[in-house]
Amino acid sequence: MACWFSTELGWRGIMQRQRIVREASGEVKEGEIVQLPSTFCRIAKRVQSLLNDIGRNISQDSINYLRSCYSKPECPEIDYDRLAVPFAYAYFLENFYKSASTFLQEYPPLVRSVVDAGCGSGTTMLAYLAALEESLQEARWKIDVLLIDRSRTQLDLARKLFKHVQKEFHHLKIASRFQCMDLMRWEPHEQSIDAVLFGHVLNENSARVGSLLEKAYSALRNSGRIYIIEREKDSIWHTIDRVTSQLALPIKHGAARLEAGSKNLPLSKVSYKTHICTYYQVLCIPEQRQVVESLKHYMRAWKTQSLKLLEDIFEPNAEYYEEPFESPIKGIERIKEYWKRKVLTQKDIQLRILNVAYTGNDVFAEWEARFVRSTERRQVKGILILETDPETHRIAALREYYKSQEIKE
Repeated sequence: MACWFSTELGWRGIMQRQRIVREASGEVKEGEIVQLPSTFCRIAKRVQSLLNDIGRNISQDSINYLRSCYSKPECPEIDYDRLAVPFAYAYFLENFYKSASTFLQEYPPLVRSVVDAGCGSGTTMLAYLAALEESLQEARWKIDVLLIDRSRTQLDLARKLFKHVQKEFHHLKIASRFQCMDLMRWEPHEQSIDAVLFGHVLNENSARVGSLLEKAYSALRNSGRIYIIEREKDSIWHTIDRVTSQLALPIKHGAARLEAGSKNLPLSKVSYKTHICTYYQVLCIPEQRQVVESLKHYMRAWKTQSLKLLEDIFEPNAEYYEEPFESPIKGIERIKEYWKRKVLTQKDIQLRILNVAYTGNDVFAEWEARFVRSTERRQVKGILILETDPETHRIAALREYYKSQEIKE
């Protein structure tokens, strides 16, 4: 595969030409292949030279054991202190290309601080920094990066790899820190970070996906991003989709296919792959963060049927549009009366946000609900538009359009 970069077009120009595979299904179509600019190729070759040096005495048994773990529907806990070198030798470059193809489709903006949560030996962060390096061209940029992992051996290897490839970064001034801890003990300051990376880590923390993503959301500044990269057909995506729906954040997602194993894009000597496929999600914090909380509070009020919470989130003179050709319900007291008739009669309520977008102080959300009314179980899908007051952040107007049907057993 060709490895190229056009200084005339610039990296962002290349991105426009290489935008591919954005179907919600995540299926990768034949022939849709990401090409890596030169920075990625140079870093991959330098990484391969170090991995070949440290991996001379790796046993095939350790490689086989890792493959058996990753072939299971849910990956068991792995002793990465013992298997750090075999893991990096077999999988670092493969995961680096997966991360690279993600950042080529959802290229990161210039930021000042990034955290790689569950970094392993640093593959996702290294690909992220390579993407920034490629985008800078002539500029100089300082960035603080924090790599967190509970395996001290993995972190030591990450330090060694970062030092080995440091000369490939001509435009980035990287201030790196490496912290050995379990991710559940990570307590970042609120709104202190620009991006959080989860590269092939949530699949090994399936019971903690919700806690980890909530922690990342709290840590991010306005306009920050969460990047999630996992195998495209991994069962963990069911859990991730459920959790991200509750976060009520805009999500970009897609899949990419990368042709590897060539001279320009080397793989481990124990790899048998010629093509690498991956799937990703990017969660985006809006510029006006409080509008996310407005939507979440409204959904919480609905699910818990709380009239008290309704009073807290609506302006006293709010307008509630339920029928497009009728006058709105005006004022919180009349809205509460409407809820007593329509919402408080619902039982066993299940809510899910399907898609969401934010513009300034306005919210646009596609949602789905299931509930029981009397003895009838119903499914409802609709669109919700919230206008929030820029000073109080309460809902000033609500418009909803929906379709309901009975669920047949």
